[in-house]
Amino acid sequence: CYHNAIHEVLPAEDVWEGKHIIFAGQECPMKTDLKTPGGQVFVIDDTDPAAPKTIGEWHLPADTGVWTVEYQASPHYLALYNRTLFISDYHAGIWAADVSNASLLKSPPSIGVFVPSITPIIAPAKNETAPMDEQVDVFPDGTIVLNDDTTGLYVVKFDAANPGPAAPGYKYS
Repeated sequence: CYHNAIHEVLPAEDVWEGKHIIFAGQECPMKTDLKTPGGQVFVIDDTDPAAPKTIGEWHLPADTGVWTVEYQASPHYLALYNRTLFISDYHAGIWAADVSNASLLKSPPSIGVFVPSITPIIAPAKNETAPMDEQVDVFPDGTIVLNDDTTGLYVVKFDAANPGPAAPGYKYS
C-alpha cells in the first residue's frame, strides 16, 4: 500500500491518559508483496499539533497474500465506541480492535470480526468479490451499522464483555 494513502482520520473525542489520539486509516487498491501489511490504521499522538507522532498501527492479524481483486483486504472506514475501534475492511469484514489503554496503542489487538456471509443477489463486477464492506457507523448505544456493497445493510452489536480471542500478530519484515 502507498504510505500516504490515507482515507479517513478519526480523532478520539477526549484526551486519553493525557494524550490526544487520532486514528488514520489507509485505503489500498492493491497489495503487491509479502513484506508489508495490506493496509494499516495508524495510531497518532497529536497532543502537540505541531509535532504529531505515529505511536502504533493496527493491521489484519494474518497476511492475506498478494491480492487478486482491488481493495481485497484494505481498511476503509473507521468508527470508535468507548475504547473499541471498528474498521471496515472491504472483503475482510468489520474488525474490532482494543484501544482501551495506552499500552495497547502500539499494536491494538483484534478482538472481534464480523464477515457478512449472505450470497449477493446480483453477482459482483468482474474485478470484485463479496463481501465488500464499506461504511461502518456506531450509534451512541453501541449499535453498529455496516453497509456492504454486495449484500446489503447490517445492524449488529459488539459485546465488549465477550470479545473474540485476539488473533496473533503478523510479523512483517
